[in-house]
Amino acid sequence: MTEHLLEIKIVQPGRATGQYYAVDSDTLRLEKVVYPGDSLPFDVGILPTALTSFDEPFAVLVLGSVSHPVHTEMESRLLGALQRNAEAPILLVSPVADEFAIHCLDELNEKQRAEIVTILHRTYPGHWQWLMLAELEPTLHSATLRYRQKQARDNHRQVDPAWKPLNLSRPAPSFAEVEHYTPAEYTFFELPYRFQYYVGEHLAPDERILYALRRPAMSSQRKRSWIKREPLQEGVLILTDQRRSFA
Repeated sequence: MTEHLLEIKIVQPGRATGQYYAVDSDTLRLEKVVYPGDSLPFDVGILPTALTSFDEPFAVLVLGSVSHPVHTEMESRLLGALQRNAEAPILLVSPVADEFAIHCLDELNEKQRAEIVTILHRTYPGHWQWLMLAELEPTLHSATLRYRQKQARDNHRQVDPAWKPLNLSRPAPSFAEVEHYTPAEYTFFELPYRFQYYVGEHLAPDERILYALRRPAMSSQRKRSWIKREPLQEGVLILTDQRRSFA
């Protein structure tokens, strides 16, 4: 099963955490132990690279055996989410670095699920629904695109389209950034520039490239005269989630 990984930032530890400082390159010294006002079976974090319709980062519950200090950043495994009515879902993750953490929602027993929902009810009463990974994909895709567009507006630059990987050397195993790129979206940059230009001009910002096939220049099966076949120029077939294009 493919893991969907997110970069999470902790904003509220659920249990006691140690605060340390570096004495030297080999030594850490405990400065103090920080106890939360309310003990929780999870840490609260945010997904900074995805925005809700209110332009706020998605809230995240980090499930694991230990708590982490405020501002801790961690690679986390997306498990699913909880959603109340049509509001933005609260994501559920576990730290990749925690080898004993759960890997999927099925490993969360009924008692643990009830405890999480009961805690959410204290502040946000109502009906909470559990969401699986497949149900989250369109929401996180739109949320990450919204983040990119806001970044572009803030920096007064054009937004990068959803089909264009930001890092060509590291395919990310996550659909959450507009980030779960297809093989075609990586090999797209190996196409001749004129084809790249064509795609860049004609695809929508939120369109995804599913398949790309390059055809070299060749002779067609149709005869142009009794001695020659009609030449075909180099071309490319682009299949997206919204259209099929030839160039």
